Amino acid sequence: MRSDLMSGLRLATPPSLASLAMSAAALVLGLAAAGCSSGTDEPRSARPTFSPPPITATPTPQSADGLALPLEAYFLTPDQNRTVARAQNMLISDCMRRFGFSYPVNASGGSDLSPVKEALRPLFLAESKAARWGYHATPERLAQINKGQETAAPKLSPAAQAVLRGTAKSHGGQDVPKGGCFGHGRDSIEAGAAKVKLPPWMKRADEDKPPAGAAPAMRSARAAPGYLPQSMLNGAFDLALADPRTKQADAGWSACMKQSGYNYASVDAILRDGRWAVSDAPTASEIATAVTDARCRVKVKYGGLMYALQLGYQKTMIDMYADSLNQVKQANEAMVRNATKVLSGNAAD
Repeated sequence: MRSDLMSGLRLATPPSLASLAMSAAALVLGLAAAGCSSGTDEPRSARPTFSPPPITATPTPQSADGLALPLEAYFLTPDQNRTVARAQNMLISDCMRRFGFSYPVNASGGSDLSPVKEALRPLFLAESKAARWGYHATPERLAQINKGQETAAPKLSPAAQAVLRGTAKSHGGQDVPKGGCFGHGRDSIEAGAAKVKLPPWMKRADEDKPPAGAAPAMRSARAAPGYLPQSMLNGAFDLALADPRTKQADAGWSACMKQSGYNYASVDAILRDGRWAVSDAPTASEIATAVTDARCRVKVKYGGLMYALQLGYQKTMIDMYADSLNQVKQANEAMVRNATKVLSGNAAD
């Protein structure tokens, strides 16, 4: 079940964008045994409001390549993410071995994808790419996405699952660590990483706990150090999508599309069109639509505008929650430090 990361601030994240880009939460929060929230939108105190950021000139990048956003400083890099993932799996594997079970160290390969870059990627559509692939991913892109979505855990027997998840208190005369071997690996990697203080408006009691009946290894996704920057990343995107200047750009883009016979109200609407997912290969109609879309996006500077707006909204958020984000940085540093020790053989068992 997907958590509503920014209830009260964020709008609905477009499913189309989620399907085109690798889920950032999966990249950053994948090391946490993330639980589910109820998904209800209950009132929260002191919800922030964000004034539209000023933009003096709209940039004109042609792709997400080379672009950066300030929240990137609060995420693990892809290299760090792989380091942490491998070290955690080594700890899990060692723990499972003590109970007589095999757990491959490389069961979680890590990802080359950056959550921030993935938030920017769907905004741009190169005409050359559209003319060949329409809205479909290139083979190289598919390989990149599939690598990031590799299943972390191997197939395990019920007894091994119980030791991994912590539903067994003991096995073979040995006490199973609290949270199982998964919790042991995760908690060892996060040792010394202070709990990030979340803003009061983000707190709700039912989101602080995993689902009823969940394994001890599970916890709320909000307990992971990456939860706050991920929430802000999502929130800044949705604020940019709802900004009046984006609405104006969408209107210009829509008028451009109508000149070629296409009736879509917004870029988001064309990405939501389910026809693009019907076939494994792009159709002639899809390619023609995508080429026109690419040209119209360039005409209204859609990608550059959305990038500039996210830049502005993120800067405001970072200023507002600087103390909490510094805690995130310190937590990331602790995890990487612990993981490096594990991989070098210097960590305590």
